[in-house]
Amino acid sequence: FARPDLALAETYVWCIQRYPADAKEALVALTGGARGGEGQGMDLMACSRYVDRIERRGGEWRIARRTVVTDWKGIQPFDDNAPAPRAHWNIGRHDMDDPLYRERSAIGLA
Repeated sequence: FARPDLALAETYVWCIQRYPADAKEALVALTGGARGGEGQGMDLMACSRYVDRIERRGGEWRIARRTVVTDWKGIQPFDDNAPAPRAHWNIGRHDMDDPLYRERSAIGLA
């Protein structure tokens, strides 16, 4: 905390993005040219940090500015026969059926 209404936070992020073999151009755009083996899917891994300036305004804390710092990136092939999640696991989704949104709804934050 720099002042009662101003703070700084650093959050570490590890991201893995899967690129199937037919998505090489999207991978190349994010790696600056690295594409991995032809005909093979690749995982792009990145370690980054969020450096957030957090301010309290009107009694509420909010991120006022976020700086994304990329520490490193790497690619590696993935196995098409890798284990699949089981049906009863909480699987991340890109819609309102994601576990986060279900939990938000359950506590009245829909």
